[in-house]
Amino acid sequence: LQEMVGNYNSGEGSYAYLLDGEGAVIAHPVRKQVTDIYNYKKMKKNILLKDVNGKVLKDANNNEMIEEYDFEVAPSLHNIITKVMAGEIGVGEYTDLDGEAYICAYRSIPLQGYSDPWSLIVVQKKSAALDFMSDVMTKTILVGILVLILAILLTSWFSKQITNPIIDI
Repeated sequence: LQEMVGNYNSGEGSYAYLLDGEGAVIAHPVRKQVTDIYNYKKMKKNILLKDVNGKVLKDANNNEMIEEYDFEVAPSLHNIITKVMAGEIGVGEYTDLDGEAYICAYRSIPLQGYSDPWSLIVVQKKSAALDFMSDVMTKTILVGILVLILAILLTSWFSKQITNPIIDI
């Protein structure tokens, strides 16, 4: 799943991520969100504690020691995450904390008998999506103008083919 999500790309600024039923990141293009166990439902991340040599610290029961931190996302993104975690399917728009506008599609994925539904969120920069639409609109206008000119020329030629013999008579 991580490889599929990590390799997803539909244009500039596009990515996808997958959350489990509890809100924890299962797959994300930024691997640190998976390894640090980001939880978008609780808005917390769990970071493994390591010694100076980089070795993971363990408690007396041999469990890995973690420390929990808050992390922040834009309120509009948090609203979208809340909707998808509630089972909604849709499209939304949000402005990230860095001021960049994004469009995203989201859906809940039910897993019968395993857990709460997982959530898939696909994101693309709004500017990239609008650039694509602008390009399509420009091409459509150019084709429309070309068809209109061709129609005028054909109509003129066809009317002369009909009216010239009548005028000659």
